[in-house]
Amino acid sequence: MTNNEIVAGFDNKKDTGLRMSLRKIEGLHGGLTMVLSGYIDIGNVLFFRGKIREAVDAGYTMLAFDCAALNYVSSAGVGLFDSLLNAIKNKGGNAAFAAIQPKVLEVLEMIGFPHLSHIKESIEEAEAYLRSGDKREN
Repeated sequence: MTNNEIVAGFDNKKDTGLRMSLRKIEGLHGGLTMVLSGYIDIGNVLFFRGKIREAVDAGYTMLAFDCAALNYVSSAGVGLFDSLLNAIKNKGGNAAFAAIQPKVLEVLEMIGFPHLSHIKESIEEAEAYLRSGDKREN
């Protein structure tokens, strides 16, 4: 299944620094994994926020972010992660982050990312974490 089949028009706009691919999470109502590759900085943070909005507007409010290939996140990106998590929770959803590289995790901890419990070792753990909190019918 392509990104555009999961979220209509998702690939219509791209960013050279951040690539994203989508995969529905089996057995989770509104569940979506976003595989991130590249970096998030002040130059593309608005692009990233727009892509999150597209997914949420399409009904995906249980988001797992596979960060194994995410090489860098600036303080603007960390701020976006924080506001994103709060916005999704306000819609009855949740988010989890997986496979964060040590240098990116160090930035999150240094800045004081308040949602460290949402960081999991693997994407499978992140998806299981989201499933465990989903009380809706699939």
